[in-house]
Amino acid sequence: MEFEIAKKLEKVPSNVKGNSLRSIKADGDAAQMIIVADAYGDIKNSVENFRMATNADIAFRMRGKSIDISVMGENALLKLAEFAKDISFNSEDSMDVLEFINKNMPLDGCEFIEMDMDQTRMKMIFKANELTDELQANIMAKLDEFNMGIVK
Repeated sequence: MEFEIAKKLEKVPSNVKGNSLRSIKADGDAAQMIIVADAYGDIKNSVENFRMATNADIAFRMRGKSIDISVMGENALLKLAEFAKDISFNSEDSMDVLEFINKNMPLDGCEFIEMDMDQTRMKMIFKANELTDELQANIMAKLDEFNMGIVK
């Protein structure tokens, strides 16, 4: 059975300074994050340092006024979130999503399928053999802290 975890995000105005997390897209084998920032030198250096420290398949590509950071391989989303935890984003909602991933994933009894996040919403799809009352209560205990919910 598949279910969705969702969170409504408050869109940050485009004129706000700092690092803006525009999107995250991920599945079981790949994860991609797009960031718009005032400067990219520190982010590029962080990608290189993370690759050296963890041997992760992580890369960046400049795209106009944004930087696209991608991770390939098993647990790509977890590695991307681990990389991003040291970046200070100008959105509390973005910080919450990354903290949730770093603190709670993988979810016990659930298989991660995909994630799609933009500036207004976040959704993660999971699969479980059965979404029992006990499993749902365990998941909700983790989601409540981050104002997230389950959509069946």
